[in-house]
Amino acid sequence: MRKLLLFIMTIVLIASPAYALTVLDFESVPNTYRYGTGGGNTNLGNNYPGHPEVTFGPDAMIMVSGQSEYNNTDYPPYSGNTILFSKTNSLIRIDFTDPMAYVSLWFTTASDLYLEAYNSSDILLTKSVFSGSNLGTNNKLYVDRPTAEIAYVKIHDSGNHYTIDNLGYSETPVPVPPTVLLLSFGLLGMVGLKKKIA
Repeated sequence: MRKLLLFIMTIVLIASPAYALTVLDFESVPNTYRYGTGGGNTNLGNNYPGHPEVTFGPDAMIMVSGQSEYNNTDYPPYSGNTILFSKTNSLIRIDFTDPMAYVSLWFTTASDLYLEAYNSSDILLTKSVFSGSNLGTNNKLYVDRPTAEIAYVKIHDSGNHYTIDNLGYSETPVPVPPTVLLLSFGLLGMVGLKKKIA
């Protein structure tokens, strides 16, 4: 039984698809696309340094946490000190040059927040929803598909009071974390051991 479990674990780990998760933390964005003092107050568009495969709109800007009504305690960044937000629109749309299989983000919101994934024909593929408020902290939302078919995502709430940090995306599905796999195999092993003893 032990050899069988070891063989199954080896096969699962070898068969798991390799993936490359790209994470944008918004720290290296030039001042032209920053909101507030010293910033150009211009939509980020496809001007994220080194990542022309991503386009932000319609008026997505970067802001140093603590400016304007987005203060440090209510809207903290997940990492660093900059966050993505939209000053005049409750919607941020993020387009990808090549379709993705996985998109995630960390967020802070004052109301329900929606992350919706669409294909190139503008058909809603899947969505993830956070209900309520999480002011003062960060939570993660993600959408995924078995194949790369997410052409763009829309992020919106009901009152335009949310911020985003650490946008992640991958063209291949993100696998189940190894700890979950190991726990699953451990439970299978316990069941097998119980049957052997009985």
